[in-house]
Amino acid sequence: MQPFFCSPGMGHLVPFFELAKRFVTQLDFQVTIFVLSITDASTIRSHQFLHSASNLFNIVTLPPVDISGLVDTPFVGTKVAMMMHQSLPALRSAISAMTSSSTGSDLPPITALIVDVFGTEALAIAEEFRIPKYVFGISSAWFLATVLCAPTLDVKVFDEHANKKLPIKIPGCTALRFEDTLEVFQDPSSPARSRFLCTGKEASTADGILVNTWEDLEPKTLP
Repeated sequence: MQPFFCSPGMGHLVPFFELAKRFVTQLDFQVTIFVLSITDASTIRSHQFLHSASNLFNIVTLPPVDISGLVDTPFVGTKVAMMMHQSLPALRSAISAMTSSSTGSDLPPITALIVDVFGTEALAIAEEFRIPKYVFGISSAWFLATVLCAPTLDVKVFDEHANKKLPIKIPGCTALRFEDTLEVFQDPSSPARSRFLCTGKEASTADGILVNTWEDLEPKTLP
């Protein structure tokens, strides 16, 4: 049994859908995808997309969370990160129930928890239940390398990037230009920066990392 903890939005759900489909059809795994209960039009469409393949895997919608008094920023990434954070108790309860149900029954045990970069806090839950834990980088190896490298960068690097627009050097990758980076790099006061750095630290504790890319696309980044 393979649980996925997926951020809302088609950009995250489609890669998870494709990965889950391969696990089911090629590896004969049982997959459960945990998604957040959100009522905006885009998320409703993405949930409908997932449910269209409900014959392949189980879809579990976690209870809705209220972040209205917790986040005061237009940055979508911060809002998504907070929604994922607030959903952790529900995810923990669901995994606990799955673990209990599989004990002494014909149900397969949980073999691994797979999360995206917005769900890295859930890796601690997998650790608690002694479940192997993986991060799925849905975009590129370059971005994932940036996430993992960011916590190791000196504060001076961030300041020079924000104030002097100097590029950020990421090992094994083309340097990041100022105009190509996220708000967390461009704005030293961004409330999203601390969460972004924590994401990199948490992702580095995973037992493995899956990347949505291939060698011909990123020959300089992939070893």
